[in-house]
Amino acid sequence: SLNGGSMTGGGNVGMGSSIYKLNKANAQFSGVQNTSIGNSIFNLTNGDLTGMYNIGMGNILYTMRSGDMSANRNIAMGNDIYILNKTTGAVFSGVQNTSIGEKIFNLTNGDLIGGSNIGMGHSQYLLGSGNMAGSINIAIGRESYYVVNGDITNTARNNIALGSSIYRLNNFSTSTFSGENNIGMGNTLYKLDSGNMAGGRNIEIGR
Repeated sequence: SLNGGSMTGGGNVGMGSSIYKLNKANAQFSGVQNTSIGNSIFNLTNGDLTGMYNIGMGNILYTMRSGDMSANRNIAMGNDIYILNKTTGAVFSGVQNTSIGEKIFNLTNGDLIGGSNIGMGHSQYLLGSGNMAGSINIAIGRESYYVVNGDITNTARNNIALGSSIYRLNNFSTSTFSGENNIGMGNTLYKLDSGNMAGGRNIEIGR
């Protein structure tokens, strides 16, 4: 539904309730060939939907409190995926991200511009504050790449995590995870309560 705007996009598919809901006055829906099956999918509080070829199956997917959604070719299957809660000026331009599970790609106060990220499990790529700009990251498990107050920058790439609570920074001041080519397998790896992680090619297997 549109609040007085216009819909020029074509080939979009929606099955369920509260789908393609743009609440901004005179919002523009120019996206094409998006597919959604479920509940509360592609809900934008104050923005336009220009993205294409996105797929959502589940509940509460592709939800933004502010900003436009121009992302393309993202896939979401599950619950609470691609949730951007930034109150003003959020940016969702990431492409070819894949998520299967629950609470994946949830950003409290940041943007999602990364591409080719894969998340399978629960509470992955979940940032309390900051931006996520990394690419080609893979996470399978629980609470991977979890940053309470910091950034995962565009130099944080080619990271792989399998397990629980991996690459988790709880720094209450601004922190940065800029390492590249890191691999973690197990439980509670690379967990920094304070400080930054900027090293490259780190490998740890275990607990």
